[in-house]
Amino acid sequence: MAFLSDEPEPLAEDDPGNLGLRGRTTLGSFREEFLASLHLWDRVDYERHWLDAAARLVRGEDRVAFFTSAFQFRWNMYREGDDVFVQEQLLVPTDPLSYDPSNPFRIMSGRRSASEEAEQISEWRLRADDFQDFLDRRSRVRSE
Repeated sequence: MAFLSDEPEPLAEDDPGNLGLRGRTTLGSFREEFLASLHLWDRVDYERHWLDAAARLVRGEDRVAFFTSAFQFRWNMYREGDDVFVQEQLLVPTDPLSYDPSNPFRIMSGRRSASEEAEQISEWRLRADDFQDFLDRRSRVRSE
């Protein structure tokens, strides 16, 4: 996860006051851009969260999430040994009190490979070492 710009932009054409920052998710050779809402978190909050999530995986936690739009879109990461399985998730709030910005991992469930309708869930497989590489790259960028 990384931001591509420092300039906020409207999340929707019809709502120019609701701003976000453009970023990119990279999972191996897969890349996807996102627009992170600045409604609940700012750039520092997202970056701190991504570093915390990566560090948790490196330390051996079995599941974390990387939010690309706070409490709306996230990439769920499930560690199984040296492998990390990644699934994108859209969160639909059923109870606004269930979203605690200080604990973004509280609402994560276990890994499932099929939906309730028995449809295969798209997922990527990464290595746990990839997250140490992510932390190392981010550390080098901050020190420059």
